[in-house]
Amino acid sequence: VMFERAQAEFWLGASHYRALELDEARPLWERYANSAGELVTLDPANPDYRLEQAYAMSNLGSLAVEQGDLITADSAFAGAGAIFAGLAAADPDDPDFKFEAAANDSWLAAVREADFDWPGAAEYRRAATQAHTEVTAATGHPFHRRIEAEAWIKQATAEFALGRVEAAFEAQSRALALYEGLAR
Repeated sequence: VMFERAQAEFWLGASHYRALELDEARPLWERYANSAGELVTLDPANPDYRLEQAYAMSNLGSLAVEQGDLITADSAFAGAGAIFAGLAAADPDDPDFKFEAAANDSWLAAVREADFDWPGAAEYRRAATQAHTEVTAATGHPFHRRIEAEAWIKQATAEFALGRVEAAFEAQSRALALYEGLAR
């Protein structure tokens, strides 16, 4: 019952978020985070509950980014990242956990980009790209190849912002090669 309640809180919040009704989304996603935390308290070893907790933190992070609260966003994504990394370490053969950790690193990079911290952004972009590349190598799935290509493009942007033109060109070239493969 508690899991279903958490799902309802998430989806109600998501409907407001998608409608750009951010002030309405916040209390629902805060309740979702509390419900996910309660699930983890009931069964700390359950990876599905830990995943819900990380998703809840990530949702609050993306909401904070939209509202311009970069400090809250960074804290939320850092918390989610710790959970994703722990899940990935506990089950290294599951590419889904590595994928979630990489997506979270991309959010941490976006927070730094919004704050014009290009060295920090580039560090997270490189980590995300490396992890997405590993996921693609493990699965070969077209969706993962597309996400990897997007990661290379975002890394190219960060490298260029640092004046690392050659690294930016290399990253952009990797993205183009992936897109060409997908187009074929």
